Amino acid sequence: MKRLCSILTAAALSTALTACYFHTSGSSGWSTSDFQASTNIVQSAAIPAGLKTLDVVNAFGAIHITGDDNGPAGWSQNLTVRARTDAVVQQIASNYLCKAQLDGDRLKLIVTAPDLPQPHSFQSDLEITVPKSLAVQTRDQYGRTEISGLSGNVEAASQFGAMELRDIGGEVRAETSYAALKVRGTGSATLKNQFGSIEAAGIRGPLNAETSYALLDARDIGGTVKLRNQFGRLQVENAGEADLKTSYGELSVKEINGDARLVNQFGRVAAQAITGSVKAETSYGPMDITGPGANFDCDNQFGGIVVRATSATLARLEARTSYAALEVRLPAGLKPAVQAHTTYGDIESDFPVLMKPPSQDSSASQPPGTPRIDLHNQNGKIRVVGE
Repeated sequence: MKRLCSILTAAALSTALTACYFHTSGSSGWSTSDFQASTNIVQSAAIPAGLKTLDVVNAFGAIHITGDDNGPAGWSQNLTVRARTDAVVQQIASNYLCKAQLDGDRLKLIVTAPDLPQPHSFQSDLEITVPKSLAVQTRDQYGRTEISGLSGNVEAASQFGAMELRDIGGEVRAETSYAALKVRGTGSATLKNQFGSIEAAGIRGPLNAETSYALLDARDIGGTVKLRNQFGRLQVENAGEADLKTSYGELSVKEINGDARLVNQFGRVAAQAITGSVKAETSYGPMDITGPGANFDCDNQFGGIVVRATSATLARLEARTSYAALEVRLPAGLKPAVQAHTTYGDIESDFPVLMKPPSQDSSASQPPGTPRIDLHNQNGKIRVVGE
């Protein structure tokens, strides 16, 4: 092992610092107003040539990494510590200095947060410039993570900090819990959040993303998308084959190049311009589906359904609901076999309807290639429109 740390400047006292994180152990009744002493330490060092991997571990503070092949590679730490006395400040500050460890072609930059008994606050911000080709791994707790301009793979993890990753040539894996996660212009991505939003755009490959209580937005995805939400809105525009699921927020989809599976529970489902087959379901929200695909399977329970099949190559359309209106719109020149059944509502159709019990498949006797339309309701109206 080799240590590369080099302190260039130290001991810049200030009483106006307010951005530090408060930490206390073993004592109570303290607040940041009790911290009359402070210090600011800046240390930096060059990053050696020939590296393949950079690992960064920070405690409380920002991580900012930029890929740049034109300038010198290096890192710096800006460390701020506040406590009750100067002596305590100096004692504590030494525990939070970044340690650089070189192991072959891997460099590790590590800032730890020891459990110290003296009440204090601190913040450690890391600014890093590396060759574009490096693979990068980062881990932080409370600070913002920002990584850009790399051609290698990136793995980033935080707990309470926001993340922004952009212009990454390799694969991206990123995770945080209570702040926004934004990814733009990367290779294939796997993203996870818990109470914060996820925004992904310009992903050159598959996207797998999951959050629970906030917006999940994906745009211009060059591969398949598998997205999961729970209590937040989920929206996708311009992506490959889609597998999408949420429970209490709106699910909105536009321009899917392939099949789409859309699952909601208590929220609206809206989809436009899906080129492949559509399988959609919800229970308590309205459903509005439009597309040129050959197959539609739409299932609702207490909400209405509107399906617009825009292609003359439609092969099969099935839709079911129980307590709201069901409307299907078809190309006027289509010659479908329509089978519709409702218990307490009316049936209106611009096309002939095969009137047989719902347990029998009346369309089975139709010529091969005949589009099959199967519609089921219980307490609502069914309407089939040619347009």
